[in-house]
Amino acid sequence: MAKFVLKKGTLIKHGTSLARIRSILETGLIPNAQRNDDRSMIELAPETQGVYVGELTAYFGAYANFAAEIAGYMHDPEMIKAAICSVVAPADIRKLVLPAAPMAFPLVITIELQEDCELLADEDYVFDGSYPVEQRVPLALLEDQAELVWDRWRSGVITRSIPASWFVHIEHPRLTHLDGSLEVHRQSWSDCELFAAGLMQSSNKELPENLIPPYVQRYGSLSLSQRISPTPAALDHLIAHKSLLINHNRIFNHLRIFYIMEEMARNYGIRLVRSMGNELFLQ
Repeated sequence: MAKFVLKKGTLIKHGTSLARIRSILETGLIPNAQRNDDRSMIELAPETQGVYVGELTAYFGAYANFAAEIAGYMHDPEMIKAAICSVVAPADIRKLVLPAAPMAFPLVITIELQEDCELLADEDYVFDGSYPVEQRVPLALLEDQAELVWDRWRSGVITRSIPASWFVHIEHPRLTHLDGSLEVHRQSWSDCELFAAGLMQSSNKELPENLIPPYVQRYGSLSLSQRISPTPAALDHLIAHKSLLINHNRIFNHLRIFYIMEEMARNYGIRLVRSMGNELFLQ
């Protein structure tokens, strides 16, 4: 059987994080270099190395990286106080002595393929997600299921490096800060709705054909609310934003996403572990 190929000109997405993006801009996407640690702990590595790409799955990947990166410092006792302040009196966060927050933020790269690229199936969706995660998916099956999984789940693994010159733009959620308006804070919800959709596809195995149209109808497009060009200069400008540069603001942004996602997990039946001091990701 012929291997499945995504044609030159196809637009795809890859989820990552602020902590990883500088090296990605320097080297491009290298097979398995960005594999999330949590994912490696709960399932076997694929038979072959590759770069995970897709649509909603990219937003799942971005949130997964972000959640893993902020989990450690959320254990600090002062973060309990910050979490309460973030909901009832955000400005009071400034009065707290808080740990240094990691420079973490979820990002999604949009890529336009400049060559035909061989695609393998994302092992999470082989046989519609029924293949046991504790068993390694044979390479022949990843090849055989690639087109079906892409058509049905819009997720796959490109088996080569993807140069940064193929990047179109980088999406990120809306940044806010302790002096931001209530309206700006509310705009975080549309971004988190997209992360929630990615999580519903990944953890609940809900089809993207059922998740994407309602989101696009409500918000106009399948993208996070903000974007930058894929250049070091644009990245430097983003990092210099006071919402990320100032520690208390950075913590506030982390907590905003954390609590919105906690509420969405309850509303949508997403299987998350969500209490302060515990992990921030899937069981």
